[in-house]
Amino acid sequence: MGGTVHVKAMGCKVSQAEASYIIHEAAARGLTPVFSPDDADVIVLNSCTVTSRSDADTRQTLRRLHSDNPRAKIVIAGCFPRIEKEINDEFKPFCTAVSSSDQKKVVDAVIDVFSTEINGLQQMNSSPTNECFDKIYINKNRSRPFLKIQDGCNSACSYCIVPLARGPSISIPVNNIIEELKNYLSAGFKEVVLVGIHIGLYGKDLRPESSILELLRKIEKVVSLNNMARIRLTSIEPFEAQNDLLDYIAGNPFVCRHLHLPLQSGSNRILALMNRPYTCEQYLDRLIRIKKSMPDACVGADIISGFPGETDQDHLTTVKFIEDSPLDYLHVFTFSPRPRTRAFSMSSRPASTVVSKRVQELINIGKRKRAAFHRSMINKYFSAILEGSNSSHGITLLTDNYIKATCTDTKITPDDFYKILINGADENGTVTASIVQAGGSDGQGR
Repeated sequence: MGGTVHVKAMGCKVSQAEASYIIHEAAARGLTPVFSPDDADVIVLNSCTVTSRSDADTRQTLRRLHSDNPRAKIVIAGCFPRIEKEINDEFKPFCTAVSSSDQKKVVDAVIDVFSTEINGLQQMNSSPTNECFDKIYINKNRSRPFLKIQDGCNSACSYCIVPLARGPSISIPVNNIIEELKNYLSAGFKEVVLVGIHIGLYGKDLRPESSILELLRKIEKVVSLNNMARIRLTSIEPFEAQNDLLDYIAGNPFVCRHLHLPLQSGSNRILALMNRPYTCEQYLDRLIRIKKSMPDACVGADIISGFPGETDQDHLTTVKFIEDSPLDYLHVFTFSPRPRTRAFSMSSRPASTVVSKRVQELINIGKRKRAAFHRSMINKYFSAILEGSNSSHGITLLTDNYIKATCTDTKITPDDFYKILINGADENGTVTASIVQAGGSDGQGR
């Protein structure tokens, strides 16, 4: 047996999906994954660089990992080394950087670290075995693994460094996606989340050209053989939530009725400064279309507050747009000036005290929106999976339309669907439910 390796992911769901793949590949090539970085010979840090704060967090994490386990070598991968290119002298004695987006090359770097210290590592070129996909290796304490289907971005939002870090959109071949999905289903997972940097671009670079809708149709054939499974989409751009895709989701219970459409601002003037390719009116049209085809669907949005040039009126316009819209929840972010983006040099940034108040107001609106959505679901039935373990409040179940409901039944397992009845919801976001039966209502049960 080879040495031990620990993989830690920072940032987005794509980073976490990549970390899972690194674990699988490392195990398939003779290494032993471990949960604690203190037990590892080599630590892989899949980093984030979306904001300046992310860079600072990455450096701090490197220092902490080295301090806690000074004997371990660290391989840093992900977005940070793709932007920074050079490792600080502080980290060079114990750290190796991999700027490639190919996770196999990350494992190659790990093998290289071992090569001078450990002989006889089992070099295997085959795909990871089912054993490597056991839940203990995929995602500790996670009921919904992330399956990466796409990387990179072709957009040019003025605040975003990701296209520089990740490059242009690249789609994972459908056969690779199907194979990984089968492994997850074989391991007993009831829900798989499709993730990417810009999943709406899926298939545009393939020949013949494909799409996220065509991918779902191919996935349907796999899931139909295992009718106790469902697929959830990660964030998708509003202009890519086209009618044919929405109709497909509405008509196929294996796809969760949960869509996250980044808005970023409710002011057309700020959207133009952000170089976002839609207007508020076009965004609202998508929301209305979603709710028309799927009345119980949960729809959320990202909002950036404090963008350069954002006035009090822009903020008020955003507040009114959100309050009047059928959005169900918000993820609110404070604008972070990122070097090497166009927005970094833009003038007229609002004062930090002003932005803090705006952010809090938007967070409060988001809480009220979510509470109202929860209340509208009371006395309705849903199919749910185990989301969280036992706690002082009970078991947390997750519905297909993204309701996290608390149940006092302790006999729930992660290997089944449960048909539940939403009993109550309070202003703090707590939803209570009772189990009606195991197995959901139709296997994927809506």
